[in-house]
Amino acid sequence: MAELDAMVAADAPAETPRRPPAFQLYARDWLGMTAHLTPVEQAVVFRLLCHQWVRGPLPDDRERLGRMLMMSETDLEALWPVVEEFLPVNGDGRRASEWMETQRRALDAYHRDQRRRSLLGVEARRRKAAERRTNDE
Repeated sequence: MAELDAMVAADAPAETPRRPPAFQLYARDWLGMTAHLTPVEQAVVFRLLCHQWVRGPLPDDRERLGRMLMMSETDLEALWPVVEEFLPVNGDGRRASEWMETQRRALDAYHRDQRRRSLLGVEARRRKAAERRTNDE
């Protein structure tokens, strides 16, 4: 198992890993989380969640968040309580939805497991082929 862990680690890119392009959002979850919001508030939250998925935790900077949302600071100011509710400041001083980061961790774990299973399959096929060659000799 240590060899497999080394293979997975050796195969991992040195730079920041490419983020998956999509996240899973169940209608029941979304409706439950946002039932108390207006359609505009829902749009703001969803757009910021999308930015967080692509970029990671967001800056705690109203001006920059306003640009991400294509909103004026005045318009964003009216919606700020919703932003704070869904994307509180985390321990790194950035805004992040814990729900979104939980989704990311779950997907990362799934991909690591799939990679591990793939490597196990490759290794099993290599051993089997080597055994056949040995038996044929």
